[in-house]
Amino acid sequence: MAFLLCFVHGKDVGILYEVWHTRAAQAMKEVGSRGGELLTVEAVVRSNGTKTLDDVYAKYNLQADIWNVQPELGFYCLYRKRPGDPKPPVPDCDGITHTAQKHASMLVSAGVDYVAVDVTNWPSMNTETDVAVVRPTEVLFEEWAALRKAGTKTPLITVWPCSPSGSNTWKYLLDTLYNNPDYDHLIFKINGKKVVFIPDNPTCYNPDVERLIQSNGGRNDITTIKIWALFGINSYNNGSWAFFSPCTSSQNRNDYTTSIVGESSCQQHVTLDANSQVVSVSASSSYMVSQGALPFASAGHLRGLTLQRLFAKILSLSPPHVFLSSFNEHIGGRQNSISKAKIAFNMGLPNDSQRNSIWVDTYAAEFSRDMEPTVEGGGRVLEVATSCISLYKTGSNCQQQPQEACCTVADKEIFVNIYSLVAPGQTDHIISNDVQEVEQLRKDGWEEVCSPIEG
Repeated sequence: MAFLLCFVHGKDVGILYEVWHTRAAQAMKEVGSRGGELLTVEAVVRSNGTKTLDDVYAKYNLQADIWNVQPELGFYCLYRKRPGDPKPPVPDCDGITHTAQKHASMLVSAGVDYVAVDVTNWPSMNTETDVAVVRPTEVLFEEWAALRKAGTKTPLITVWPCSPSGSNTWKYLLDTLYNNPDYDHLIFKINGKKVVFIPDNPTCYNPDVERLIQSNGGRNDITTIKIWALFGINSYNNGSWAFFSPCTSSQNRNDYTTSIVGESSCQQHVTLDANSQVVSVSASSSYMVSQGALPFASAGHLRGLTLQRLFAKILSLSPPHVFLSSFNEHIGGRQNSISKAKIAFNMGLPNDSQRNSIWVDTYAAEFSRDMEPTVEGGGRVLEVATSCISLYKTGSNCQQQPQEACCTVADKEIFVNIYSLVAPGQTDHIISNDVQEVEQLRKDGWEEVCSPIEG
């Protein structure tokens, strides 16, 4: 049985989806087989120094990305050897069909129409590219095609490959998946053409490669959409989509901010088409404006408050396309800190030997863009997202449906800002959460001490 999801009134919702968990999941399986404790970044932070990041893998002489949290489904992955492969590079993952079915169910129930599989770090085909993203993407197609054949709804799929000059991962994905007639009903389309996302990033983009993708060997059946994040207003105005869009400062709409508490709305930038009409708006459960594990660099979930504030623009504008970030990153790249500040280390780990290897996109439970329910973080963000998507698709809003999880405030507006001030001559310091006290201190000559970390 083949069918398409029904897009309500021309509206569709996509979400960033990751398949890159193979090495990390199998490392955790190995730790468990040795009787070790299965630790996540969140667990190490909560241990208050009794555990370290070295306790995750290093004590077992293992190397892999560390899980920030544990998904409620467990430490899953989607790699399965190809039929007839006598020497696969890694063992098959456990519970693939269960994971694929549960993800499809969660996403369809939330109102998500398609997933965009992230292939932005793997421009060239090789063994590691295959293990990390290509073969798991094939397996996702296989599993969801089987579910659809059995009459179970799944989201549609698009891919988002890094495509600079000389790259070839994109071609493998087209040849193997997009040009396979068995998967035609599973690929996300706009105006009848299959969609491929292209990173709007010079390290992953080449106009000649984009034209090759659009041509697809002369089939001319693909439309490409440029998508990235943390770019300027001109890119939005020129049609680039954002996979997340930070809130802008109430003092200067050209500046991004992670300040959510006490702000009335996010006023994130939106994508315009050639006729200056709104075509796409993004929202996320959190976002970062610098390396996400640094203090003040990420907005955080705030019990769904960040997502609620970002969705306000979507409900106001009712664009044809909404893109969310993200469903299930859970692991991610790490870098040396780009800041020289004394507080520029992974939050909550001041004495950890790995404190200066900074997580960039997602960190622990709170400072993550993910919406998939986890053991440490629960499922509230997905509940809020489901409510917001429903309002968007039905053309409703929070004035009409104030009881919706997307709209309630008593459960979210429980936070206050803390201000740090220094006295004239730097003779004294004070922190306060009393806005009136802070304003009086400013009048008396005290100055606010700002964070050295962007945000």
